[in-house]
Amino acid sequence: MAGALAATAIGVVGVVRYTSRSERERERYEGREEREHEDEEENERFERPKPDSRLRHAGTHRAGPLELATRNRMGALESTKLQLQLAQGQIAKPSVPATAWVSLGPTDAPQQFNYYTIDSVDSGRPTSILVDPRDANVAYVATSGGGVWKTFDFLAHEPIWLPTTDTLPNLAAGAIALDAAHPDTIYLGSGDFIDGSGNTMFKSTNGGGTWSPAVVLEGMYPNQVKAVVSSINQIQVAGDVVWVATDAGLFRSSDAGATYALVDLPEAAGTVAETIWSIVPIGGGGWVASGVGACSVSSPAPGAFGLSDPNPQQGCPLGTNAKFWRTDDGTTWTEVTALPQTTGTNRTMLAVGPTTNPATTVVYAFVGDLFGSSTLGYWRSKDGGRTWTQLPGALANPTLVDPNQDDTCIDLNVGHEQSWYNQAIVVDPTNADHVLVGGNLCGVRTLNGTADVPVWENVSHWLPGTGYGETAGGRLSYVHADWHTATSIAINGAVRTIVGSDGGVFVSTNVFTAAKPEQVVWKHHNKGLATHLFYSVVSGDPATGNPFVLYGGLQDNGTRFRASPDNPSGFNQAVGGDGIGGTLHTGQDGTTYWASIQFQWAYCKPAVTDCSVEQPEAQSEEESHWHRAPSPVGLEPEQVQARAYERLKRFGEDDQAPFLVHYSNVETDTVGQSVLTHTDEQVFVAVPAGDGFTWKSISQDLTSSQVGAGISNITASRATPGLYGAVGLVSAEPFYVTTAGNTKVNWTVAQPVRVNGARLTGASSIDFPPTLEPGQQPGQVYIGAFTGTLNSPSRPPPPDELGRLWRTTDGGQTWTSIVGSDPARRLPNVPIYVVKYDPITASTIYAGTDLGVYITLDGGATWDRMGTGFPMVPVRDMYVARNQDFIRVATYGRGVWEIYPSAGAHHGAPGNGDYDQNLQLDWIDLGAMAARQGVTPEQTVAPLYSWIMDITGNSSNPVQAIDAEDLSAFLAKFGGHP
Repeated sequence: MAGALAATAIGVVGVVRYTSRSERERERYEGREEREHEDEEENERFERPKPDSRLRHAGTHRAGPLELATRNRMGALESTKLQLQLAQGQIAKPSVPATAWVSLGPTDAPQQFNYYTIDSVDSGRPTSILVDPRDANVAYVATSGGGVWKTFDFLAHEPIWLPTTDTLPNLAAGAIALDAAHPDTIYLGSGDFIDGSGNTMFKSTNGGGTWSPAVVLEGMYPNQVKAVVSSINQIQVAGDVVWVATDAGLFRSSDAGATYALVDLPEAAGTVAETIWSIVPIGGGGWVASGVGACSVSSPAPGAFGLSDPNPQQGCPLGTNAKFWRTDDGTTWTEVTALPQTTGTNRTMLAVGPTTNPATTVVYAFVGDLFGSSTLGYWRSKDGGRTWTQLPGALANPTLVDPNQDDTCIDLNVGHEQSWYNQAIVVDPTNADHVLVGGNLCGVRTLNGTADVPVWENVSHWLPGTGYGETAGGRLSYVHADWHTATSIAINGAVRTIVGSDGGVFVSTNVFTAAKPEQVVWKHHNKGLATHLFYSVVSGDPATGNPFVLYGGLQDNGTRFRASPDNPSGFNQAVGGDGIGGTLHTGQDGTTYWASIQFQWAYCKPAVTDCSVEQPEAQSEEESHWHRAPSPVGLEPEQVQARAYERLKRFGEDDQAPFLVHYSNVETDTVGQSVLTHTDEQVFVAVPAGDGFTWKSISQDLTSSQVGAGISNITASRATPGLYGAVGLVSAEPFYVTTAGNTKVNWTVAQPVRVNGARLTGASSIDFPPTLEPGQQPGQVYIGAFTGTLNSPSRPPPPDELGRLWRTTDGGQTWTSIVGSDPARRLPNVPIYVVKYDPITASTIYAGTDLGVYITLDGGATWDRMGTGFPMVPVRDMYVARNQDFIRVATYGRGVWEIYPSAGAHHGAPGNGDYDQNLQLDWIDLGAMAARQGVTPEQTVAPLYSWIMDITGNSSNPVQAIDAEDLSAFLAKFGGHP
């Protein structure tokens, strides 16, 4: 996500971003400045990305306090089962007749395209980066959806990354920290302020090999306002003392993480709850913290910019202004009131350099404005946080507006209008003059930060290319947009700086030493980090002869295609920006791939061109591989989304606004090119028009009823022609169904699902059975999944015995829960993002949940976690092959996975031999390897195939098998780390 934000809405369910752009920028990015006579044609072109038409959206359902308690309980139960299974090694058995999951990556990007070709590899969004002070080769990366990863060769050109938390109950890592005196002691906080709720702390004393049980952060302010934690922003460690900055306040442990207590920081306004964004040491046991106070003494902490739309007319939706506190001894805190600006401020991140003298420790602050958009500036303290000064100065090397029309990085407002989302600041540990800040498009340094007027310089750009990302001094080096974290370490006198952005991990060894800022070099360290945040998965099928085809839409990392059997976990980025929905359709007249980019509908025809790549810097429609389809209603999708969100606010529910664009393939149309999409109001079907497509409305305006708020998802029956379903935005109308196919009719509105009179919110997915029982008619039987809570005032989750998956047999007039009655084999009571019937067997149903994939073989009477080897990660989308050959799923944080692959399937991501995932190649791992010699993914009896034990790949590629070469590779490292 990058660019300028015109309006942002953040609520209990997440974040929706709407943007606008100037006409000059539109001209620049569509390449029309010299072709104005071609405007009409250009309007139909697939546009290249615009820095101010990017969108950020919550990756998973944002949980309230009651719901989070339920999720923690469910996650702990499932995590325990998974860890026990791994501990059994070679005798591990599946819970149901199934095979093992295989990670398909992405672990590499042979080609990345975002208008320009980008010579880099990206990964998912980091939240913290640590380096072992004893050994700079040992590093850790915490990610917003994929947990914590570790490498033992960080100084290498391509470090080998190892997941360390796949069996923990929550992979949304908000922050990590280590004990500098005992660097194998790691503290992990679950809960990211955007991508996944959490309120628990974990501890490892062996460098991430194993983790302690979760400790829940909870407390009460003296005024009886409860500290309701849903995200952890920063952790600091000093011996047995652990500080945790959360969205509900500051917590302190004095017993090395065994227990935590809420710290009520003093405020002039009295006892007020706080959101704490940052805490840094100043030496001598002293600390400085920054945060935001609640609106009043009776208000909860504002959290991630409050629980309502950040509109100045709303009064105090974001909390009060930024606040600073300091302590000299870690016990007695005082509020710092002498600040350069006391109004109009909000999120603020802190950084310090050398801390040898607490009285003179230099502290820097990256300050965002009250409504979460612009960067107000940078403040500095030269006395350990007692007094503060606004840093003046101008950007010495702005990007070239003339002649390049690149105004993305022309001043010190590096957060532009996204300072609520991306702030990173770090100081050279050897020199307090050296400071690096990062926002949403560029990184900026100063080499004289303690001067009265520091000099600031651009040192990176989000999209450098011909005539872009250039200053008067030359072209800047690439770092993916949206900075979130940064750290700097000194190795034998040389400083190494690491930053984390929406595109992963980037490293520079000369950011503070290069004579010219354009000479600063950044290198990615992202190969092997399978942490991408997928919204969707699109798959070919054995029935249509293209089973290798696999692509999906990602958070801020475009639409990525598996490109070659020779590198099966390498995915090209063919389309840039925010990839969201996708599908493919095969008919008599060929196949069409559909994707989305930053609110645009896009398509590509593989018979005409290679859809896994794009023509760099294409200047015409004919040159482009991917093409833009027009908006169905003449409005840009961001306008449609804004309209939907405004409507949702009137209903006051926590349902998530539609994250456009979605598609559904109409498989029953084997002749034409029927693909469904939707706006907030209507459902449309694609209609071929010349070489492209237009859209035809096939539903009524589903917002025109008294309670209708619009649509958030769609599906088409895979077995019954003309049977389509849509998911509603509010609980009063959760689903809509038609049996008229591509004929425009009024769709049938389902009744709400009620639990003790309260409606279940957050409808997410609908599906139809492959066959019907005698007497049943199409549209009478379907299942509906939910992510939300009950719409009563306290927003509780539904009871475990009712859960979030329901079936109707009378067209949505009445509902029956199908989560199972046996507590030991019940579908976990957590958000469900996608539900699918098996395409052949109606009694088999698959559910993609916050904790992974679950399966029932008896129509919902009993459920089990499906297969082995799958992490505890949210599953956002799913594809089931028509002949049951495989299932592929999109996870939000651990890439794409597959189950049921045959012995001839293509190899996935390379394994590391660490079967029990404790970062040691031990006897359990050796037993698992020895027992699996010759085992392939098609084996359905124990010992099952494990992708973790398939180390080499090359000897058996494209056929997967655990063989002698894998054993040899394992033995070469036996007794050490993977």
